[in-house]
Amino acid sequence: MAAIAGLLLYVFVLPSQHPDTVLHSTLSRSDAAAAASTFLVKHGYATTGLEHSSRLSRNPSIVEAIMDSSGRGYFIESMGREQLETLPAYYWSVTFFKRSEENTWNQVYRLQLTPAGKVWKFSNVDEVYLRRTDRAAIGKLFASRPRDRSLRNVNSDSLTTPVFDFNSVSFPFKYAVEPDSASIFVERGEAEENAGEFLISPEGAAEIAQFHLEHYELAGYSFRPDSVDLEFVDDGAIARVRFKSTASQQGQRMSPVVSITSRGALYNLDVNHDSPASAESDTRMESVALSITGILFFVIGVFLLVTFFRRLIARLIDVKAALVDAFVFSTLLVLYFVFIKDLVFGFSNIPMWARLLMPVLIGSFVGGGMSVLLFLFISSADSLARPHWPKRLLSASLLRQGRVMNARVGQALVRGVLFGFVLVGINVLVLVLLPWAKLSLSSDFIAGESVRAIVTAIGMQGFISYVQLGVVLLAVCMTEYPIASISMPRKLAKLLIMNV
Repeated sequence: MAAIAGLLLYVFVLPSQHPDTVLHSTLSRSDAAAAASTFLVKHGYATTGLEHSSRLSRNPSIVEAIMDSSGRGYFIESMGREQLETLPAYYWSVTFFKRSEENTWNQVYRLQLTPAGKVWKFSNVDEVYLRRTDRAAIGKLFASRPRDRSLRNVNSDSLTTPVFDFNSVSFPFKYAVEPDSASIFVERGEAEENAGEFLISPEGAAEIAQFHLEHYELAGYSFRPDSVDLEFVDDGAIARVRFKSTASQQGQRMSPVVSITSRGALYNLDVNHDSPASAESDTRMESVALSITGILFFVIGVFLLVTFFRRLIARLIDVKAALVDAFVFSTLLVLYFVFIKDLVFGFSNIPMWARLLMPVLIGSFVGGGMSVLLFLFISSADSLARPHWPKRLLSASLLRQGRVMNARVGQALVRGVLFGFVLVGINVLVLVLLPWAKLSLSSDFIAGESVRAIVTAIGMQGFISYVQLGVVLLAVCMTEYPIASISMPRKLAKLLIMNV
């Protein structure tokens, strides 16, 4: 009954307690790619002949920062559709690729979109420099400064395109922007090398970048320009404008960095998040806990290593069973690395022969090394725990021998699944009773992904479970030295000294 109750809690109650429940609706994978393509075309970037991949992700730093400051319950109640559009805790990541002459895939553009499809981050990976003039953005320079007729006509549909450039004399290494009503956005070039050109000042570059933020990407936020610097690339000059948000969203502040060309085209858009709540965490306590954990693992490792050799000499270790465990563990580890992200499959700029060789190298070095460590760990813990759990470890021994259809193995499997449902139900009850408790989340979603992501998760959980099994066996073998006993430290020290 407890297992059934746990399953019901998992199916019907957990979704309402999980932060992802705020993601009520989102685009499909194809719609996200279409929205990204529309953005690129609107800004003058060609997508013909490009392939794309889309992935729904979460931003764990934002989600956990809000849960740290206000609690998980507050996050679930306050994050509506409007908040998700201005605070991208969840986003679509769309990457465009082009095939090279070496038959590899190279990234060209990488975009991040809100669940409704609004682009808020754009990376021009291939550094495509547009020669077109963004008339709407350039027109922002002259909207309130009609100083002469030639400047007022720049935003017309004339077939003659004016020549724009940045006024490099006005750009030091980093220019602090303090715009006011007297700021000059653009002026005519008078020197011989730029005669007749329209020279954009740092304030003008900030005005163009502000236009892109307000009209296209991060509408709903209030920003003020902070600084501007000029960068020269192979095809021209890039003005990089840094902004600071004047108001926070759920305690989060955005710091966009907008890069534009001298003709007003958007070149790059990067967004950094400042999470004051997460910055206030006590790192000193975390470092102390990490140090204690490291010392504890070192002591346990020395104890198991000495125990392994002593019991191996005494022929008290089932070497065959430990080898089977090491082989299964290394297989799961290789399975995880092979299917993770785009290491072997999908779009990659690594040649196919190298991508196919990677699993062999991983299996030989990483998997082999980890399997040796697991062999020492599991064999020692199993040998120490077997005198205390002779019957409980019988099903594991039968499974190692390949007797999968044995009734005892089947009963152990059913009991394990039912006990797992009980544990899940307990976890759900804890979340219900403690709405301020937060969940540790990653950036990846398994839901909606391909079989490859599911296999990756199985491989990861498989080799983690093997390590957890060793910890359980080690705890069982320590039952001879009860925690409640005052003489426990003396007995453990005596055992370590005798082994050494």
